[in-house]
Amino acid sequence: LRGWRTERWKYVESPSGGEEFYDLLEDPGETRNRIDYSEAGASIAAMRASLRAWTEAAGDPWPSVPILEREVAWERDDRWKAVD
Repeated sequence: LRGWRTERWKYVESPSGGEEFYDLLEDPGETRNRIDYSEAGASIAAMRASLRAWTEAAGDPWPSVPILEREVAWERDDRWKAVD
């Protein structure tokens, strides 16, 4: 996983393409993934761009990293998905 955090927002990506986006002021427990909220689109785009800039500057090959089978299984397990 890779992520980018500001005082208000947290954006997370998985190597298989999954994304999460949380409003840390309104949801500090990160229980509502807002990645599909249209009103958050500009903030999500900015967080994606910041993460990309950081991974490129750091020489991180993200997202071209090996995916362990247990990570894929974890992402498919509905028990770990956020509930709105």
